Amino acid sequence: MEVNSTEASSSSQGGTGCLDLTLVTHTETVTFTEVVAEEEWGSFYYSFKTEQLVTLWILFIVTIAGNAIVLFSIWRRKRKSRMTYFVTQLAITDSFTGLINIMTDIIWRYTGDFMAPDIVCRVVRYFQVVLLYASTYVLVSLSIDRYHAIVYPMKFLQGERQAKVLIGVAWSLSFLFSIPTLIIFGKRQLSNGEVQCWALWPDDSYWIPYMTVVAFLVYFIPLIII
Repeated sequence: MEVNSTEASSSSQGGTGCLDLTLVTHTETVTFTEVVAEEEWGSFYYSFKTEQLVTLWILFIVTIAGNAIVLFSIWRRKRKSRMTYFVTQLAITDSFTGLINIMTDIIWRYTGDFMAPDIVCRVVRYFQVVLLYASTYVLVSLSIDRYHAIVYPMKFLQGERQAKVLIGVAWSLSFLFSIPTLIIFGKRQLSNGEVQCWALWPDDSYWIPYMTVVAFLVYFIPLIII
C-alpha cells in the first residue's frame, strides 16, 4: 500500500510537471507566433518601400509639372475669363496638394519616424485635410457657376463677382471643416516603438462617426450638389 501511494504521488507530481511544461510551451508558442507575425509585416512593409517611393515621386513630378504648365499657359493668356479663374484655382489647389500632401509623405517614407515637433504634425495634417476639402469644393463652385451660366445667362453676365464669392466660400468651408484635425492628430509613440503623427482617440469607436462625417462632407454632399 505504501508503494502504491508513493507511485501515485510520483505519478501525480509527474502529471503536474507535464501540465506546467505544456503551459510554458504553449505560452512560448503564442509569443513566438506574434513575433513572427510582426517580422512578416515588417518585411512586407520594407519590401515595398522602394515601390512606394517610386510611385510617390512619379505622382509628385506629374502633379507639379502638369499644374505648372497650366498656370504658365493661363499667365500668358491676355484675355482671361471666369472659367480661366476656376481652372487657376484648381491648378493652385493641386499644386499645393503635391507640395504638402505628397512631398511630406515622401519625406516620411525616408525618415521612418516622424522627426518634427508635435505642432508641425498637427499643422501638416490640418493643411492636408484643407486641401482635400478645397479640391472638392472648388469643383462644386465650378459646377454651380456653370449651372448659372446656362440657366440664367443674363444674370451670369451681370454677376462677375460670383466666381470670387464661390471660391471664397469654398476655401472658407475647407479651413473651417478641417479644424478638428488640429485636435485629433498629434505626435505619439506607437506600440511597436515607432514615433508617428497619429490620430489621438479616447476610444477607437470615435473613428467610425468621424470618417462618416468626413465622407459626407467630402464626397456625398458635393456629389449631390454637382
